[in-house]
Amino acid sequence: MHGGWDGADVRAIRALLIQAFPDHLLAVRSINRWSDPALANAFEADGWRLLPSRQIYVTDDLARDWRPRRDTRRDLALLAAASDRIDPLITLRPGDAARIRELYDLLYLGKYSRLNPAFTEAFIEMTHATGMLRYRGVRAPDGQLETVVGAILRGGVLTTPIVGYDTARPPADGLYRMASAMLAMMAEEAGAKLNGSAGAAAFKRHRGAEPLIEYTAYDARHLGPSRRAMIAGLQSLLNTVGVPVMEGQGL
Repeated sequence: MHGGWDGADVRAIRALLIQAFPDHLLAVRSINRWSDPALANAFEADGWRLLPSRQIYVTDDLARDWRPRRDTRRDLALLAAASDRIDPLITLRPGDAARIRELYDLLYLGKYSRLNPAFTEAFIEMTHATGMLRYRGVRAPDGQLETVVGAILRGGVLTTPIVGYDTARPPADGLYRMASAMLAMMAEEAGAKLNGSAGAAAFKRHRGAEPLIEYTAYDARHLGPSRRAMIAGLQSLLNTVGVPVMEGQGL
């Protein structure tokens, strides 16, 4: 989420970083030609290598591409049935930050990978207090949050670094479906495009999202020949093998 950065200062930034960290590989993550085409072009023009990192799922026009879908209508009906328990989280209740962290951990660290970021309660409280992230959740009848999203809006694009739900609950409860619907509605309300990130490929395709390759920009020109060769080889391998596999398998 580069927020409209066009990359005009990429060369100056590179020179500054090489001076400060002469033995380090330089990398800038989350580059794509959908939300930041000028930035991608700027990195290429400055000689950086764009290495494919993952396939994300994006929606340009939610009213056109998301709302009419059958699965979307079912998700919205599920959310409507819980409308009295939806909380825009304008104010966090005591214990909410800890619960948001717990729900995120259950999904991203417990179900997926321990290598994912581990957010703290202090981080959640800070991002809520400053408005850096926009939170929304659904509470159980006892008032405890059972599913939650935390979204960031930059440059007309909304995405969510924080999604969580009670993974012990049966899939029939549709907690992830409600989280997904809340996120799309937040993007709609903001008049934004939706970057649905990676994962759950079939789920997102069935709700109108389109696949897109995301890149990491690397620069190793100031390093030794072996490290430069490593990056060049990895770029070739990812473009010839990695991208076809991601696209073919819908990863």
